[in-house]
This record gives sequence, C-alpha cells and structure tokens, in this order.
Amino acid sequence: GRKLAQEQVLHVPGLGFDGVQGYDVVSLAAKAIGLAMGAEQYGANWFGSEGRPSGVLQNKGRLSQEAMDRQRADWERIHAPGSHRIAILQEDTTFNPYDNDPTKAQALEVRKFQVTEIARLLGIPPHMLFDLDRATFSNIEQMSLEFVTFSLSPCMVPWEQELTRKLLNRAERKSGMFFRFDTSVLLRGDPHNSASSHSLLVNAGIETPNEARAAFDLAPEAGDATKLRIPLNSAVLGATPADAGKKGVA
Repeated sequence: GRKLAQEQVLHVPGLGFDGVQGYDVVSLAAKAIGLAMGAEQYGANWFGSEGRPSGVLQNKGRLSQEAMDRQRADWERIHAPGSHRIAILQEDTTFNPYDNDPTKAQALEVRKFQVTEIARLLGIPPHMLFDLDRATFSNIEQMSLEFVTFSLSPCMVPWEQELTRKLLNRAERKSGMFFRFDTSVLLRGDPHNSASSHSLLVNAGIETPNEARAAFDLAPEAGDATKLRIPLNSAVLGATPADAGKKGVA
C-alpha cells in the first residue's frame, strides 16, 4: 500500500496504549455482551418449552441401550412442549425434574443488570437504552445534560481539534475559523427553561433577538432585532455619572 503523511489522513484515535490504534470496545466487552445474550437465550428456551422443567427418567432395574432410547423418544414425543398430555409412567419409573427455575437463577435481574453494564461501558445513560427503572420526570433532563457533558464532549473535542488542524489551513486558523459541534438541540431542555436562558442572553447583550428566534426555528425580524441590547441599569465600575451618560448607560 501507499504510505501517507500525517497531514494527509484525518485520524481521531480512540483510547489506547500507543496513541494510534484505539481499543475495540466490543472485544473488551465481549463477556458482558455474551452474558446478556446468554440470559436472553435462556429465557427464550424456558418460555419455548412452556416453562416445563427437563429432568431424569429413573428406573429401579437396569435397562438396555435400546430400551433407554425407546423410552426417551416416547417421552419426548408424547410430552413435548405444546402437547399438554398427562404423563403415564411405567412400573418402577419415576420422573425427577431439574431445578432450573429462572426466578432462582435470577434471570430477570441478570438481564436488567447487563443493560446497565453495557450502558456503563459505552458511557450512555441507562434511560437511553430504555432502562427507565431509575428515570423520573425530574432527573431524566439532568441525565441528558450529563450525557452531553461527560459522554459526548470527550469524543467531540478530539474530533474538533483534528478537523480544525487537518481541514483548515494556517491562514484560516489565524483568522479565527474552527470546527465546533452544535449541541444546542441536545441542551435545549424544556421550552420554559430554554426561553428563560435565551431571554437572559438577549437582555445581557450576549445574543441578538434574531439569534434567539433562530434557536426556536423562527424567522428573523428586521430593525433592532438584528442588534445587541445593552442593559441600561448598569455601568462600568468606577465610571462617573457623566461618563456613563456619554456612553448611553444610566
């Protein structure tokens, strides 16, 4: 293959030892994922057999191999899942079921825990994997904010740095151009809190009314809506009233 220089490759390495090749999360989490799949398969087999326990047909006497094969085949044919037929045992034959109760095996608890385990490995809040056991109306918004702060940001920052370094030339970087992911939609929250935050930004002169309208997908307005507002009830510390009046600040 052809060798490429570093500046010719857009490469964002993941967490790893050498800084070049990142860990394979699926390989590292193979046991956790396998346990979740095993618990799911166990439940499917249990309900597939209609919850009927398997067991041992015990005879007091010694049976030939042919007799054992015939007795096993007859039992499986007559009492297979879905048959709902009454078992009739021959003389000196008893049926000893295995104790494979899913409740005792904590199959449901294992499946719930594995959802949390996989969410922990991927850095995803459990409610985003539809595990709502600990999710409430009051904390689900906070968990979404934590997802952006603690899960997405560590991934987005290396991407932003690599995109800025590789896709912008030196002149563009010196002029102040850079790449940033827009997480405003994820951080929007409920309409009341979002409107309050934009109102504070507009009244503090940080964003224009049109920029606030754009956040709510509203069409821009002409005139003063394109300009920043200055709070008239504040002034620079140490300024005299005469100086404040010259600047239009009371």
